[in-house]
Amino acid sequence: MSFRLICAFKEEKMLRIIGKIALFGVATCVAGFAYAGSYAIGTSGQGSATYGIGAALAKVGSDTTDDQFTVQPYGGTGKVVPLVNAGKADYGLANILEVTNAVYGKGPFKGRENPNLRVVGVS
Repeated sequence: MSFRLICAFKEEKMLRIIGKIALFGVATCVAGFAYAGSYAIGTSGQGSATYGIGAALAKVGSDTTDDQFTVQPYGGTGKVVPLVNAGKADYGLANILEVTNAVYGKGPFKGRENPNLRVVGVS
């Protein structure tokens, strides 16, 4: 199963942040970034695959940029998606089917569209 990183930033801000962590293949590098920030990566609980991936992303992001990335575990990726949509978590890990359902308000998100999500992924 592949996971995709989701975030609720406006596209311009998202591209600047992604550029800073491009060293590990998430996106292409964007030159220049004037300030340091603190960002939360929403995951499932400790011991889960998304927690491990989130911890690795947080470590690389923090080690290779002036920004601080931290893992925020929640009860599952289904809980993370609405938090990212609402801006309460900066990033989250979820599979593409879950993100698609969330954006369009289908499946477990029936009637609750999450239009503020953006997908960042690698193949």
